[in-house]
Amino acid sequence: MKNLITLLSILISSISYASTDGFVKYISFTRTQFVGTTVPINVTIRSEGTSKEIYKCNLYFSTDSILDNSDIKIGSFQTQGIYGYDTEKNEYEIETTNLLPGTYYLIGAIDELNEVIENDESNNVLFEALNLVEENYEQKIDRITSSSSNDNFHSVGGSSAFTIWSSNIGSTSAAAPTYGQFSISTYFSTDSIFDNQDYYITDLTDYVSRVNSSTYATFNTIIPNSFNGNDSIYLIGIIDSKNELALNDKSNDTLYYKVHLKELSPLISQSFSRYGIQYTSNSAYSGNNLTMLNVGTEETNVTFDFYISEDEILDGSDHLCKSVPSTFAPARMTYSNRVEIALDFDLSDYNLPEGNYTIYSVVKSDKGLNDTIFFRLNYRTEFRTDFEFEAAGIEVSKTECGDTLDFYAYIMGSWFDHSEDTFDLSIRVYLSENHNLDAGDSRVIDYIHHSPEDGYPYLPYDNVVVPTDWTYDSLYVIFILNEDKTIDEDYYFNNISYNSGLIMEGMCSETVNTEKILSQTSLNNLYPNPVENKFSIVITAEHTLLTIVNISGEIVFEKNLPLGINQVDISQLSNGIYITRLSSDGDILQSKLIKR
Repeated sequence: MKNLITLLSILISSISYASTDGFVKYISFTRTQFVGTTVPINVTIRSEGTSKEIYKCNLYFSTDSILDNSDIKIGSFQTQGIYGYDTEKNEYEIETTNLLPGTYYLIGAIDELNEVIENDESNNVLFEALNLVEENYEQKIDRITSSSSNDNFHSVGGSSAFTIWSSNIGSTSAAAPTYGQFSISTYFSTDSIFDNQDYYITDLTDYVSRVNSSTYATFNTIIPNSFNGNDSIYLIGIIDSKNELALNDKSNDTLYYKVHLKELSPLISQSFSRYGIQYTSNSAYSGNNLTMLNVGTEETNVTFDFYISEDEILDGSDHLCKSVPSTFAPARMTYSNRVEIALDFDLSDYNLPEGNYTIYSVVKSDKGLNDTIFFRLNYRTEFRTDFEFEAAGIEVSKTECGDTLDFYAYIMGSWFDHSEDTFDLSIRVYLSENHNLDAGDSRVIDYIHHSPEDGYPYLPYDNVVVPTDWTYDSLYVIFILNEDKTIDEDYYFNNISYNSGLIMEGMCSETVNTEKILSQTSLNNLYPNPVENKFSIVITAEHTLLTIVNISGEIVFEKNLPLGINQVDISQLSNGIYITRLSSDGDILQSKLIKR
């Protein structure tokens, strides 16, 4: 009896600890596929426990996530458990040629007939969704731009660079860089319509970008001599010219770009390495180099002459301190040819005493070019005080009535000891309708900097609200140092700084300042606005000057207009926002002009 009880205990113990569980671990494939492709699938099943059971797995293709008799069986395989765990993998493929776009399911089912008693029966079925989509590339040329440094002015026979931008506006992204390749064919033409007579340039190879994103391709080319005599030509880009993509809409696959031509010519640009006022306590001066650039398309012989002037007028009484001849090669592949000249001289060679001087660089070319730049030199063994703005302005480019403007201003004064010198420096800020300060402008800040207790000169953080009765289309902020000249300085011309002018978004008040601005109807009627190339303007006052200013405050167009209807061509201007000013007998009309 005792031995029988022991045997039963062993049997019960063995039954209690015997366990097994089989389940589908993975069904792996790329979740989104194109209709018509072959989809590779990897299925992994696993058995765990202490019982060596055989598990059979079936893989099905279904239109939903519920396994039933309507599902299509793809294949079967099995695994046998061992002590611990066992894993089996198998690979299958599905052809999707005859399927419609939509969502389908791959279902893996293990031990469907419940032949194995498992610890967990809930994990015997696993499904994964497969999204089938139609291949829908819709590559579109967005724009063509000039990559040259000459603002879309090119020369026949000269090197030019262009960039073509395209975007994928369809619903299909490229799966990999090797998928979705397409070409853009490029041509030069005398008109904007492509035909077989146009000059073929090259094919650009690119790859489809992600949905709602862009790609671009840049190329260099020589404009052929056959286009000599044309003021302009067209660069035409044709996307997918070899029909490599399944595009739904071919109507937006061609875009043209107008290229303005000019004759081969040099274009000289010069600049000093240091701007503003330079200071020296020794008659021998060096350290300011001249950089010369030829961004044109033709070689030229140039001479650089450097003069020392005792005033601010370049004339025959000035001293020629250096003359450097050079031959400038033309720019190549949009890169400029560059020459740098070290400028050094000794004022004592010309018997010049301590004082303020102007140093001129004059360029003369055998192609008729002539350019002059200068910087100011302060030569003193002991400097007097001199102030100028290192930086001053505001952070925004547009504003409207009631807005708060945050000003900043930093003052240069490294030639005096600000930690010990005692002075009271006034820093004033005005609001004006232009960059010329006059008695009618509004002073909004009047700050006195006390040295040395206030430290290095600067304008403390301050806010100013745009007046609600401002009647102009633009607003200038003018900064002035030492306006009353209570401090004796070497220079006063550098005590003023102003921003490029804020664009007013809407008029602040219906009240018009009749002393400076005429009413719209009394002086002009400008249309259309926005404008593409030309607009018409009606002039009702004699001796009217039209001035167009960009948002940086630079005059880009100026012309006297007669009475009546005038047509103004601004095709040479870049797209953007401008201010038009009509001046007649002291009256000014300003309005906003948009070119697109």
